[in-house]
Amino acid sequence: MLFFQQIEKYKNNTPVLPLCSFYVLPSEMVALHAGMDAQKQLLSYLTGEETTSPGAVYLNKHQLTSGSPLPEIGFFFLDFGHYERLTIKECLVFWKRLYQSSLSVEAAAGLLHLNTKQKTRIKDLTYSEQKRVQCCLILFQNPAAIVLEEWDQNLDIESKKIILALLMKWKKENKVLLMLTSNMETALTASDLVFRITETTVNTVNMEDSADGESAAEGNAFVFTKIPAKVNDKMILFDPPEIDYIESQDGKVLLFINNESFPCGFTLNELESKLQTYGFFRCHRSYIVNLQKVREVITWTMQESRLCRFPKIKWNS
Repeated sequence: MLFFQQIEKYKNNTPVLPLCSFYVLPSEMVALHAGMDAQKQLLSYLTGEETTSPGAVYLNKHQLTSGSPLPEIGFFFLDFGHYERLTIKECLVFWKRLYQSSLSVEAAAGLLHLNTKQKTRIKDLTYSEQKRVQCCLILFQNPAAIVLEEWDQNLDIESKKIILALLMKWKKENKVLLMLTSNMETALTASDLVFRITETTVNTVNMEDSADGESAAEGNAFVFTKIPAKVNDKMILFDPPEIDYIESQDGKVLLFINNESFPCGFTLNELESKLQTYGFFRCHRSYIVNLQKVREVITWTMQESRLCRFPKIKWNS
């Protein structure tokens, strides 16, 4: 088990990680939806570059300390330094010897669909192929826990499917799997559980299969106290205070949260009624804004204004 206990981090009086505790169990894929600063901070703890203060990080009851990263943790970094002059086979042979692995080079290349390219130099591969080669390092290391930083960023469709299949294999082998991502769709696609880090809290994302959500709605079995949005075949439920603003685009209603948009099945009129008690305001026929998130209001003319927050919103009356 990978356990983060009462960790917290501030830089220049700005919260990077709020005070939080969470854990990842073996054979469980957990995604942590967070910004890049929070991701880098967590990685600095996990790699031993920095000591947690306050709090601690444990892997199977062994505390991680500064300067002594545990070999039982494997990392799939977003930025990875390859030996570009080596061929794939030369690279895999080197890693196999480094970790004294019993896994054959052919088996590792086969899992990542690289058998036909073993004589190709790393520098001549596409970015997606290089990321698949990077996965081979973890295969030879065979760690108890694997931490993946933005694992599918800029990957082609083929490589996403190949690496996702490898993640499923590691899950069956009882690995501890933690994915760090700033993309909610990525978090929902591959994980069993999603945590979302904000400036003040770490919340568990409520997920439901689409079919279950639709059948419950049809039977009027419950009333939504949260606002649902659909991502692929899953439904994610947002607390109203999390929503920055809502916009209608080409007949579709989108929820905007931390610079990401999520499609919602409610109309603007329905959302206006549901969210009025939470401090939301219908400022335009196409917009509803969370007044708690507004930083500044500027009047340009008698007929035009702008609400300013993280993304700037502009509308004409």
